[in-house]
Amino acid sequence: MPEFIDKVKDFVKTPRGKLAIGAAAGGIFFIIILIIIYFIFLGAPPEVTPEVKELIPSPPVSKEVEATVTVPPLTEGFEVYGAEGFKNPFKKLYIESTTTPASGSLAEHRIALKGITYSDGVYSAELIYNGESFQAKEGEIVSNSPYMVLSIGMDWVKLLYGDNTFTLHLGEEHVEREESSTELATETIP
Repeated sequence: MPEFIDKVKDFVKTPRGKLAIGAAAGGIFFIIILIIIYFIFLGAPPEVTPEVKELIPSPPVSKEVEATVTVPPLTEGFEVYGAEGFKNPFKKLYIESTTTPASGSLAEHRIALKGITYSDGVYSAELIYNGESFQAKEGEIVSNSPYMVLSIGMDWVKLLYGDNTFTLHLGEEHVEREESSTELATETIP
């Protein structure tokens, strides 16, 4: 055992030994600091039970008191939502007018595909719009109509009407009824 103590004393005198002792002392110091920080910041708060004193005695409560409260229905003056409590996002924000134009009928746009021709590598569609025959290629508007030809196949044509696209096959007719007007919905809440 005395030999071991002599070896430790000799090791401490070397630069490597001094470094090892400094590192061990620094590690112990670091652990002590962590323990102190833990108890300061994360330690449990001291248990304090406050003493409650009643300065003003409360009046006695009678159990025989009846109260009547009248609550007006919530539907008066408010928009009523569905059973789930949400407004229907698919309900239109406008009301379509049901009145007809001065002529007494709704405007109709009728278009039919009479035939498809192929010449010089280009398809052409023969369309009948409101009783008149017209030839149209891809990207063209059919005469003075609201229809535009998007693409042409061997026995079909794809048309655009406003924001709607549809496909007509040979011999088919498509009818669009133009509604007279739309009015914004207005509601007065009293």
